[in-house]
Amino acid sequence: MTPSEKGVLFALLVGFSFLYIRTASPSVAPYRDAGEMVVASETLGVCHPPGYPLYVIFGKIFSKTPLGSIAYRVNVMSSLFGAAAIGVLFLVMRLWVGKGAAFLACCAMGLSNPFWELSGVSEMYSMGGLFVALVLLAIFVLKNPSLTAFVLALGLGVRMDMLLLMPLFLLWVYFHHPKLHWGGPI
Repeated sequence: MTPSEKGVLFALLVGFSFLYIRTASPSVAPYRDAGEMVVASETLGVCHPPGYPLYVIFGKIFSKTPLGSIAYRVNVMSSLFGAAAIGVLFLVMRLWVGKGAAFLACCAMGLSNPFWELSGVSEMYSMGGLFVALVLLAIFVLKNPSLTAFVLALGLGVRMDMLLLMPLFLLWVYFHHPKLHWGGPI
């Protein structure tokens, strides 16, 4: 990664972290299951199926930070995950379209109304976006099937629809690692 790409990545991470935290809801946001996510994060409870265990565990960690209310702390967590998703997406896209176009695409996504809104409320969507970006990073940038499988499995603790990335992963392994042995008799 060149120094200018590091600068762009830093600017994306800091800029979107500041923007999302600044506009995060100061209390329980009137959005779908935000209240349930806050309560589950504080009590290490189980949300409605599928339960979102990874989000709840991270929510518990963030609920102990010395910020405003517990709801605001979990909202800040979502904000940081949203900014991280934008940063990881830049790392993937810069290889496909170049630094400038990747920066503009990440800014367009980060400033889009749905992503911005979901990065400021206590919902699992921004963390899910981060895991999708991490899977893409592991597949296309790092080209590591074991890491990709691990991140994909870990992402299932956030969003069950991560299973939809499984065909992409299996096709990539088939075409790029045709002699990869996954165990069992040869």
